Amino acid sequence: MPTTNDKIIRNDTWIAALIALSLLGLLYPLARPRAMSESPWLVEFVSTAVLAGIFAFHAIRDKGFVERLFTVREPLTRWIVRFMALFALWSLLSAAWARSAYLPIHHALLWGEYIVVFLYFRERISTAHNYRLVSYTFALVAAILGILAIIEYATLPNFATLEGVIRLRYGAYSELLVTILPVLAALGICAGRAKGRLKLSAAAALGWAAVMLSLSKGAFIAGIVGFGITFACIILFAAQYRRRAFVSFAVWLVLTMGVQVGFSVLSPIPATVDYISGKADVTRGTALARVFVWKIGTQMAAEHPFVGVGSDNFGISFNKAREHYRIGHPADPPDEPVSDNLIERGHNELLQVTAELGLVGLLLFVAPFLVLAWMFLKSLSARKQFPPVLWAALGGMAAFLVSSMVSSFSFRLAQNGIAFFIVFALAAVELRRLRGEEIHVESAVTPRISFAGVILSVYLLLSLITLGSKGYAEQCVLAAGREHEIETASLLYERAVRLDPAYASAYLQRFGRYYATEDFASAAVHLRKAIDGGCGVVLTYSALAASFEKSGQPDSADHVFDEALRIYPRSVFLRIRYSRFLTDINRQADSAAQFAIARAIDKRQADGWSNLFEIGSVRAFYAARENRELAAPAELLPEAAVLEYLDKPPGEPLK
Repeated sequence: MPTTNDKIIRNDTWIAALIALSLLGLLYPLARPRAMSESPWLVEFVSTAVLAGIFAFHAIRDKGFVERLFTVREPLTRWIVRFMALFALWSLLSAAWARSAYLPIHHALLWGEYIVVFLYFRERISTAHNYRLVSYTFALVAAILGILAIIEYATLPNFATLEGVIRLRYGAYSELLVTILPVLAALGICAGRAKGRLKLSAAAALGWAAVMLSLSKGAFIAGIVGFGITFACIILFAAQYRRRAFVSFAVWLVLTMGVQVGFSVLSPIPATVDYISGKADVTRGTALARVFVWKIGTQMAAEHPFVGVGSDNFGISFNKAREHYRIGHPADPPDEPVSDNLIERGHNELLQVTAELGLVGLLLFVAPFLVLAWMFLKSLSARKQFPPVLWAALGGMAAFLVSSMVSSFSFRLAQNGIAFFIVFALAAVELRRLRGEEIHVESAVTPRISFAGVILSVYLLLSLITLGSKGYAEQCVLAAGREHEIETASLLYERAVRLDPAYASAYLQRFGRYYATEDFASAAVHLRKAIDGGCGVVLTYSALAASFEKSGQPDSADHVFDEALRIYPRSVFLRIRYSRFLTDINRQADSAAQFAIARAIDKRQADGWSNLFEIGSVRAFYAARENRELAAPAELLPEAAVLEYLDKPPGEPLK
């Protein structure tokens, strides 16, 4: 008669394949609008659906599965789950004071999924007494991403034109990879059969190649930290595997040096080290932008120290904190970085958690990891012999921590959080085993319908409905963009924001439809909603002012410029735009004052923008060639704003 252990390990291959494919959801060729939902939903929806199917399968074949999943007797796991649940609950409660009450619901549901993933893998690893499910899942993800990245680079027609696409596509997975790759490497080192060692090591190598080809500086450094901890600790503390660890380290080092030197010296495509050194990014614009976002995040956290602004409300609250920061720091920095980019996340997970959920949220967030660290230190002081897989799990989590300090993704993308909590579950199980605490599989028959089963079913159903609504909202916006009749398109936009109340970009796209048809009053209404939902940048404020101007509401346009310049006081573009507006309404003295402020900030940019507005892009281009004190249209910042003021080609009707 088959045992419970036989039942749960029999289907590892297809379960691992489903989980791996769900994590790769961002790569699916799904038609989505340019104005996507502010909250990522695709991977969460697919992974939740996969988990629901897996749980149903297990529950049908094993009556005690769900009860066993939620029956946690060992103190380590119990405290980890308690603190994770309290963090999710605090996130949900923040809806009471957040500007967007809908976003905390999404964040709490995401952390609910992390709890379920942690419990599922903890139970499976413990009961199966092997790493088969973990190794299959991680190997599939790493191998697929590595192969796709290599194929894409091999068939790349022009790196310069596709650089942003490639970096975003694989950068979204680089954090996941640096978390799981040390575990894959350790599993390869410990594998009993040569064939198994080769497969796992090859998958780890492919995954590391994908990290390097993503050109993510933070992930590359984090990966070095993760692999360094793993190899060093196995070599120092696991004599049985020392020789294999040396060989694996040598192969990893050769691969790393080969890719970096090969691309840097032998290829026109830059290597990650070129971005780190500044060779491929002389301005270091992304690094300076991160520093500025951290400053604003610190301002936000200081203004809401105990409860924060509400989970996932960082982007919506960013401009208010930016305005307050500028009051105390009028010239730091001297320009306006990321003034034309939507800021959704804080590029530092600890800072973002503090800004969104205050010190209470921060304590609950770090508590599970402190519990694990405490157990680790107790085992270390007892001179326990740590297995290589435990060192690798700690190395992977350390890599995730390093990456989270500079990444905008971290736990905010489901695939990263799921991968982390699989590794976290692995570390918790290994520590528990090290302390002699084993899970004993219950053989007693439990009721078909249990309280735990009802709670799990309700949670999964609620998640699928919420995430599915976000997906359907995006499809409504996609259909609205293709719809010729504006009345029909408006109904689709209305449906989208009812399904996803935080979908600010839907209002932004709707504004564009009304603006194109010269219904400027309606355009202003919807652009205002988009800005209030987190889409406030210099371009949208300028467009809102233009909508009020063209609809005969100069006072409203004046208020918009005043609001925008409190947030972006050192934006030369906005100052010159405002100066032009003041001239048009016969406020010459105020116009001159705004022009003087703009020139004091950056004379060359100010004169260049003034020229573009007054004589058009073609004549401004030739004027800049004659006078280097004038910035040419191609040199003006922000670059995206210039596109709105280029001369129309001959024969094209003016808007």
